[in-house]
Amino acid sequence: MAQASDYVPVPKPLLDTVNFPMDIKGMSIADLKQLSYELRWETIEQVSRTGGHLSSSLGVTELTVALHYVFNAPDDKIVWDVAHQCYPHKMLTGRRSRFPTLRQWNGVRPCSRAPRLFPCAGAGMLCARAARCMQVCAHAGVRQASSRRARNAARRPSQQ
Repeated sequence: MAQASDYVPVPKPLLDTVNFPMDIKGMSIADLKQLSYELRWETIEQVSRTGGHLSSSLGVTELTVALHYVFNAPDDKIVWDVAHQCYPHKMLTGRRSRFPTLRQWNGVRPCSRAPRLFPCAGAGMLCARAARCMQVCAHAGVRQASSRRARNAARRPSQQ
């Protein structure tokens, strides 16, 4: 049986070159796949050391890379379903070096309400998610929909 001290971290040469989303803009599809692989392993290694919700972050790894490749954060706002999906986002937005402090006093938090260059907005249920999207849009200077339209949208069952 392997001991914890026998573990050798997976090398992450591509992830080591990424500090901000702009660093992935010129990558090829093959590089983006490799980056996703390395980001997935970094998430596993960090959460294994400190604890935290792992599956929701792993489930959005490729999505996170794709969003940052296509959109221009922080100008384009990203709203996550739950805060624990933000781990890959935080690693790609300059906070990877702080991940050993995950879930510790004054350490990296799944999602913070404090102003950040690359904020992560998490919400839990559909109505909370819709409300949070409206807050993000309003903050970004986008005109809010009427409250009636927002209430109706929040009541609709999710389309799958």
